[in-house]
Amino acid sequence: MRSWFALEDKVLPPTLAQAMVKVAARRGLDPDRLLRGTGLFEADLGRSNYRLAPSQLLRLAQQCQRQGPADLGFLVGHHLLRGEDELALALRSVPDLRRFFLVLARGRGAWMPLQFLRLEAGGERLYCYLHDSLGLGPAQGFFTQIALGLLAATLRLQLDGRQALSLALAEPVPKALHLYQTHLGLDLAFDSPQTVLSFPRSWWQAPFLEADAVQFAKARASVGAKEPLGLLEWVMRLQLRHLKEPLSLEATAALAGLSPASLKRQLKCQGSSFQHCCDQARKARALHWLCACGASNEVLAQRLGYSDVHNFRRSFKRWTGLVPSVFR
Repeated sequence: MRSWFALEDKVLPPTLAQAMVKVAARRGLDPDRLLRGTGLFEADLGRSNYRLAPSQLLRLAQQCQRQGPADLGFLVGHHLLRGEDELALALRSVPDLRRFFLVLARGRGAWMPLQFLRLEAGGERLYCYLHDSLGLGPAQGFFTQIALGLLAATLRLQLDGRQALSLALAEPVPKALHLYQTHLGLDLAFDSPQTVLSFPRSWWQAPFLEADAVQFAKARASVGAKEPLGLLEWVMRLQLRHLKEPLSLEATAALAGLSPASLKRQLKCQGSSFQHCCDQARKARALHWLCACGASNEVLAQRLGYSDVHNFRRSFKRWTGLVPSVFR
């Protein structure tokens, strides 16, 4: 089995698609109309062994965006958390935030197959960055709503953490800003270079209000094993491990079991490129070290393998459109 998947690979469980259809139907949308053109059928979504392609899930998300209310993605995130499947039961009964993220990472193939979380520490806060696993295109905002709605609801309910939660989103200020404030809180920033949720470091092992050791042990044992990664995530994670000396296109393609031309073609189908994936890995680390840790240009250049500060500043401006001093 490959360690990555592409847009047309039928590898995704139906859990998220089923949740999207259920929540949309409760808000008055017609399931048949919602599924039209996606290649999906409502009866199939109830079969546990059914698998769909990411491209089908993307088309369904775009239908939800066109036909549904502006906060439908947030509602889907809340619905997942209140479900009765083993992952929902495990996450509601989990002892603390550390194990919440561990279980979510293990079972995210069902709930967050097209995005992934990257946790970093900085000072007295922890930062949870949200990245795309595949090219999401126009559906990115919808999946971001699902992920942030799920995370914000968990922190608010389990740690009473609404006041200390801070969110920055890599998207412009939405027309329905009040809905974002309702679901995510008031400490919101938009047009950020990355989507990131931050919270106090003291929350990491603080006990959850609804922790249930017996229920957690039972449900956790049934949460699925490690799933393959979306191709963009697979390449980015690989490059994050080789920041000072990024792997070449040829070396990366060999690890993926592809020719260099096939890897370039796969990435292009997702609106990306090999160079863009490498840049995203370096940009992600540079922005965290700069904004959360206050690292100097000299330190950033050294950590990222640049021979001098000038070359780093030039690359940073290419990644973000701005010089590092703007983010200090």
